[in-house]
Formats: sequence, C-alpha cells, structure tokens
Amino acid sequence: RIVFLRSLAFIYCIGFAVSLFQNKALIGSNGILPIPAYMERLRNHFNLKAKEVTTRSFMAVPTLFWFVVEKHTDTALALISTSGLAVSVAVLLQGSANMVIMSVLWMLYHSIVNVGQRWYSFGWESQLLETGF
Repeated sequence: RIVFLRSLAFIYCIGFAVSLFQNKALIGSNGILPIPAYMERLRNHFNLKAKEVTTRSFMAVPTLFWFVVEKHTDTALALISTSGLAVSVAVLLQGSANMVIMSVLWMLYHSIVNVGQRWYSFGWESQLLETGF
C-alpha cells in the first residue's frame, strides 16, 4: 500500500508541477485557450448568468473554476496547482494518506483537467484521475 500511495503521489506531483509551470501560458487568462473564455462558453451552454452556478452545470463539468472570478483565474490556477503539489509531496514523503487527502488531490487535479480543454485531452490525465479515484 505504501508503494502504491507513493507512486500515485509522485505522478500527481508531476501533474501539478507541469500545471504550475505551463498552464498560465496554455489556459491562463491570456493563454492560448483561456479559461475565462471556456467558462463563458459553458455558462452560455447552460444558460447561466455571469457568476451563476447550478448543480446541473457543476455536475456536468465539476471544477472549482465555476467559483473563480474571471480576473483571478491565473491566481486560482497557481493556487490549485501549488496546493495539489504540496499535498502530493506530503503524501509522497509520508507514504500514507486517508480518503480525505486523496479526495482533495483528485478534486484539485480534476478541476484543472476539466478546464484544460485540448491540453488535457490525452489519455494519461484520465488514467491518473481514474487511478486516484
């Protein structure tokens, strides 16, 4: 069990480190595929007002970015990545975790994957989320 948790934490660590250093240019406010524009398209799809979130929209696209104000997208992206990196490093070093800690890692990474658009549509992101679940 310790080897599995440390291995999983190491892979989460890589995923969050990549996110921390690359996502501002890829999906940040001024990135190639910006999160604010994507969230606006999602709001239009679900017929939502500017800062509105419904259970239906959150369940269809579960991400913490539903609750982020557009001008703070880059800060939220860095905060989610840094938090995930810190938690995954703690699990990696300690070699143990409970369901709450693993759920936090899963939720943080899932939030990034769901707004990652083209950059997060490869197989390993989904595999990490399935394994982490």
